[in-house]
Amino acid sequence: MLKADNNGLVLTPYGHMPASDVVAVGAGEIVGVSNGRLVSKDIQSGAIVADHGAVSEDASSEDPRARAKRLCSEHLKAHGLSGDYLDVVYPGYFTSAGATRVGRFSTTWVVPEYPHEPDEKTFFLWNGADGGTLQPVLQWANGLMGYTIANWAFVGGYAVHSTFLPVEPKEVLTGVIKYVGRSASYWTFKQSFENFVEADLTVERPNDISSICQCFEATSNEPRHWPVNEYTAMSKINLVRREGVTTPASLNWQISTTTKPPVTQSGKTTVIVSNSAVDGEIDFYFH
Repeated sequence: MLKADNNGLVLTPYGHMPASDVVAVGAGEIVGVSNGRLVSKDIQSGAIVADHGAVSEDASSEDPRARAKRLCSEHLKAHGLSGDYLDVVYPGYFTSAGATRVGRFSTTWVVPEYPHEPDEKTFFLWNGADGGTLQPVLQWANGLMGYTIANWAFVGGYAVHSTFLPVEPKEVLTGVIKYVGRSASYWTFKQSFENFVEADLTVERPNDISSICQCFEATSNEPRHWPVNEYTAMSKINLVRREGVTTPASLNWQISTTTKPPVTQSGKTTVIVSNSAVDGEIDFYFH
């Protein structure tokens, strides 16, 4: 589904990355680091089905967006290329809340209408964990003039995604991140969209979840390239903690001050409608 541009770069929710650092994983596989390599294994048998490449010592700990920017810069320099990928400050809305021992985290939203001026200006809408290192993502465009969903994760320094599936405006999506288990060296989580099992993504990672988030990120600061809807409601926000730990009544959502959303006609940007941990809502305004 994703195609590299003429410079060999792929647009991901983390930023542009070299195509060699973007990995597709099937629903019947589990992806993680083994013996210094990023590998996919068959979920049922545990047999390795694909070796995606070496993992450096700092890859797992590096911030995904900082790593994407660095890899992009190094790729351009190594190939004598230039591009406007690195200095663009994209608009967006981002909210996060602390959360530990996450058993299940889900959010429901409706696929928005098409933009006022449909074109190749991509935007992403998602709920996630740990700044988006785990995220069920709805995207517009990025190689296809329409909406698609896929689950994304940042594992071993690679941007990993599941199978892309088309969706239409007014379809109801529920993005889910679910704890599967842990071993001595990694935690396993499954990401999914309810009723879209072909897009499932199962990930082994070296750390547990410590925060959850909601996000809208765009590659254009012109609202005419955004959905025609006044806003999208990220609703039915639900957190279930594991191992008998009680879920709090509310979540302490923090709105990012580093993003630069444009002035909207309504004067609203991010609105925390309800901070309930079992049925919350955060609205992202486009107009």
